[in-house]
Amino acid sequence: MEKMIIDIGLLEDRVAIIDEQRGLIDFRVEAKNIDKSVNNVYLGKVMDVLPGMNAAFVDIGHNKNAYLSLQDAKVANGNEEMINEILKKGQEILVQVTKESLGEKGPKISRKIGIPGRNLVFLPFEPEVRISRNIKSFKERQRLRSEVEKILPKEYGVIIRTAAEDYNAEDFEKELHDLLRLWENIKVISSYEYSPKLLYKEMNLIKGMLRDYFHDQIQEVLVNDGETYDSCKALMEVFNPDLKERIRHYGDSTPLLMETSVISQLSSVFKDRVWLKSGGYIVIDKTEALTVIDVNTGKNIGIRDVDETVYDTNYEAALEIGKQIRLRNISGMIVIDFIDMAKGKHYNQILTLMKHELEKDPVKTKVLGFTKLGLMELTRKRSYIHIDEYLKEPCDYCIGKGYHPSINWLYLKLEGEILLYLHHRKEKRFRLKLSEKNYDEILKHPEFFHKVQSDFGIEFVLEKGSDVSRGDFEIGRIEEESF
Repeated sequence: MEKMIIDIGLLEDRVAIIDEQRGLIDFRVEAKNIDKSVNNVYLGKVMDVLPGMNAAFVDIGHNKNAYLSLQDAKVANGNEEMINEILKKGQEILVQVTKESLGEKGPKISRKIGIPGRNLVFLPFEPEVRISRNIKSFKERQRLRSEVEKILPKEYGVIIRTAAEDYNAEDFEKELHDLLRLWENIKVISSYEYSPKLLYKEMNLIKGMLRDYFHDQIQEVLVNDGETYDSCKALMEVFNPDLKERIRHYGDSTPLLMETSVISQLSSVFKDRVWLKSGGYIVIDKTEALTVIDVNTGKNIGIRDVDETVYDTNYEAALEIGKQIRLRNISGMIVIDFIDMAKGKHYNQILTLMKHELEKDPVKTKVLGFTKLGLMELTRKRSYIHIDEYLKEPCDYCIGKGYHPSINWLYLKLEGEILLYLHHRKEKRFRLKLSEKNYDEILKHPEFFHKVQSDFGIEFVLEKGSDVSRGDFEIGRIEEESF
């Protein structure tokens, strides 16, 4: 069973999912002042058509033009082989963002639009019924397909989501009607607006997580903000009224992320080495091209023969790797170097286990199998922000070969500590000692501390200290030593 944590911070919102057996398995964050664009639908204008790349660049109103590949430019099973057979410069087209901008690259887009609902994803340009891979029963898949086809107009398609298992045509009818109405509205607006124009905006982090991940497996949702609690209850009244009673307002004095051990479990993300209960360990090494995960027996000397010790370590490592890939949001190419096994059946069992674990991951992952060298290959779609990008910054001293805690990690820890401090003490002026780097960073970007001081009615006197590490701080009374 799982628990969802919704934490409304000063500058950002956070959502965590905790499994009662495996601990923290998912953590996402969204800044209050930054709009995400994945799943947004735009009316865009084709700015360049490049036959040499078989791609086009489209203006959707962002700082950088969006990238559209030949495959994503095709609609309705088109068989065109060149991008200039489909698009012309200056042409206006409807597109959906599939990948956020990253570094110097603009967003990635597609003409294969999918508008998500709680139980269905509406496909206006692909007239077919698809079913979530997490619904395993062939009989249930056939039944769901039949139920949806009773009410779906022939010219449209849908993806039936995992949450829709056991539903019938009547259960789908209202949601499909709402999605059809939304699509008609998008078409009407696109008929008279000029490009670039935002036509449909995806839900924010909290609403999207409730829509996509709040299912029967989640027994409780804790929310630390009253207004957000009310909006979550109202949203579930629409999506699934049976689940709304599982949403609870958290009002205790201990900050929610501390009470649920999210902060302490997040700290493990800073470590490349993750220890297993048996004494073995995995090492996660992220490079520019791919992520390599190495499995080692470590302190695990076993109690039976060597083959069983190796298999047991690999089995435990596969479980942990599935969790770490999701928690760290590792994407792109992933290579796993399991310990060499003597028995072929053990390779098959580890492969089956790895596929099973990754099926729990909502982000699309493809397990390609073992190579001749015994390395397991898989790929995972990039979706939301990589946790490394949020919690880590490249080290100044080793020119980016190592990492240290980011300013975001400092804010995350500090926000909770301030709330605790205020609960136990009445002072309104504090001394805060920071590393030299963080001290300079906060003076350049003081938004967080201005927000803290205005919201809580307190004042900080900042100090810098060479004895304070980048991810830490000292807080105390002005007239006393820090505690």
